[in-house]
Amino acid sequence: MIHSTTNSIEGREVSQYHGVVTGEAILGANIFKDFFAGIRDIVGGRSAAYEQELGRARKIAFEEMSQQAADLGANAVIGIDIDYETVGPRGGMLMVPSARPGRRSVRNNFRRSGYRHRQRESMHMKKLFLLLASLGLAWSPARGDGELQLQPVIDNVYAIVGDLGNRSAANLGNNATFGFVVTEKGVVLIDSGATEQGARRIDALIDRVTADPVIVVINTGGQDHRWLGNDYFRRQGARIVASRNAVADQRKRLRDQFIQLDNLLGSERLAGTEAAYADETFDDRLDLTFGDTRLEIRHPGPAHTPGDSFVWLPRQQVMFSGDIVYVERMAAIGAQSNSRGWLQAFDAMAAYRPAYLVPGHGKVTTLEHAHKDTREYLAFLRDAVGAFIDDGGDLSDIGSIDQSAWTYLINHELLAGRNAHRVFTEMEWE
Repeated sequence: MIHSTTNSIEGREVSQYHGVVTGEAILGANIFKDFFAGIRDIVGGRSAAYEQELGRARKIAFEEMSQQAADLGANAVIGIDIDYETVGPRGGMLMVPSARPGRRSVRNNFRRSGYRHRQRESMHMKKLFLLLASLGLAWSPARGDGELQLQPVIDNVYAIVGDLGNRSAANLGNNATFGFVVTEKGVVLIDSGATEQGARRIDALIDRVTADPVIVVINTGGQDHRWLGNDYFRRQGARIVASRNAVADQRKRLRDQFIQLDNLLGSERLAGTEAAYADETFDDRLDLTFGDTRLEIRHPGPAHTPGDSFVWLPRQQVMFSGDIVYVERMAAIGAQSNSRGWLQAFDAMAAYRPAYLVPGHGKVTTLEHAHKDTREYLAFLRDAVGAFIDDGGDLSDIGSIDQSAWTYLINHELLAGRNAHRVFTEMEWE
């Protein structure tokens, strides 16, 4: 990830802006370090303790900002403004000439674009907390053409394979794999796309196969491309089905998803997209039968998102895994993810031993391939982070974990560090 305090990068052209990203870190310094640091301030010395804490905070803030930019599909952050502040009676050492008033809120600092470093003393914990925030503008070159690929799986069962990269104006947010089943009663669609226009693209591919209408849409999770196309298909007469946890996740993250899509796609491509939640929900299982086609929907627990489900076709031995499986590209562990639950969900899905597996990202694959690209990676990362924590590793050094064995996965460079960071924060509280 490229960082620059200027609004341009020599030799590069800004081809797409993704919006504002921020990074922040809260670190603790022992009260005794603070005491001796204060003594050295009096005699004009430099405090190594403060310098070390400040350096760690700055590093984490940059990593957090980079991870947010990567989520948006950017490969650079430009226009970064840096500013340090201190608050409290002993904050003089950390002041710099451009520091803003200590009473200004973090929200206001973000609006003014900058780093914030706040010092405060706790009467109960005897700790000094350092808050550092960074803000910049995420930038990246234009992405691919965004075309969806129709991939037959078996008679009357199809996958629709989207981009392996990030959401973009070209792919209308459909950077995932979808699928559909042609039954005697009509079409059952697995996931509806991220936008109204994205849903229309999916529908156009279905029309290449059959003139039958979409009668049911199954949302396998809470990610935008799993459900924000619902309204389009509902207006065509489809019934929407999802787990209760998926709907709760959709409601919780709706605003953030619209903001992200507006940044990545632009308001013109987002136009017409309306939130439409499931008509029918279930706790952990729901079976649907249409003639001789049976679909078993199972929600094994939280995984990539809190409401992830898989869809099993027993007669055809086909599994639609949703975001429980990534192949060809690195699994993305977000703030909404549960890496431990993800492993359990994968095992529940794998117990069906499918002959054909339609992943949440990537082309139709085998269980063995899914195991390697998803389960083995998640298990490796949890083991590596667990060992890192047991050895006393600090979050600021989480990037030292060697993930080179997974460089063959698309988006490795963008996601590896962020994934380790997320798993660290998750495992600290397990």
